[in-house]
Amino acid sequence: MNAKDLRFFAVAALMLAATACVTSVVSINPDRIQQAVTFDEETYYHNVGIAWDGEQYFTVNGGNENSGQVNEFDSDGELVSSADVEVDGRAIFYCPSDRKLYIKSFSRSLLTYDPDAEEVTDVRADAFHGEQSSPALSPDGKTIYELADGTLHVMSFPALKEIRRIRQFSTQADPYNSTIAASRQHLFTWDESGTVSMYDLKGRFESSFQLESGLHPMSLTWANGMLWGAIDADGKDEGAVGTWHGYSLGTDVK
Repeated sequence: MNAKDLRFFAVAALMLAATACVTSVVSINPDRIQQAVTFDEETYYHNVGIAWDGEQYFTVNGGNENSGQVNEFDSDGELVSSADVEVDGRAIFYCPSDRKLYIKSFSRSLLTYDPDAEEVTDVRADAFHGEQSSPALSPDGKTIYELADGTLHVMSFPALKEIRRIRQFSTQADPYNSTIAASRQHLFTWDESGTVSMYDLKGRFESSFQLESGLHPMSLTWANGMLWGAIDADGKDEGAVGTWHGYSLGTDVK
């Protein structure tokens, strides 16, 4: 083999290596977005978060800690139980490693919720960066993503040690710049029109797609393999009915 042949194979090898390092970008086919689950929820103030523990859905409301509520639903969206709790919630998530439900509050605290005792317990005060932020726990329970005033904080869980920070990750108006959802492979944000932006786990933009407008800003959640949002009850102290919508984004989005 002469020197010219060696140079050819060297260049070819470099091109193959570069191709192997390119990350595939997942795009959303609008025809595959389907409203897979929908159910009503009567609550006080606002429908802000939903979680799935493998068998049941759990929701938390937000707006007033004196009217805090966690509701439990079966897989069909039928109400199982309702508990009054002293928390002004912004998000609820399930950690599979310790099999616990966690709540992030307006006061920036991290709490646990015990469905059997129907009680919340403080875990850590001042755990988060933003009062209005609605963080997302990765489905494996190892990483938590908090979008606060446009800055993305990526932290280990449950230690809440910051891994990295991305400033100006979202330029949307408040509170859309403080809500985020996380699936196994993607991050999601949205805006007032219902346009969802999808990113990889390093924060690189991948795609955007449209959901219906009018969903409560903080209700954006990934649970049970679906992206969720809620038509807000806006129930104040009297209570009212909101509606949760779970969207399947197709088999490519995990």
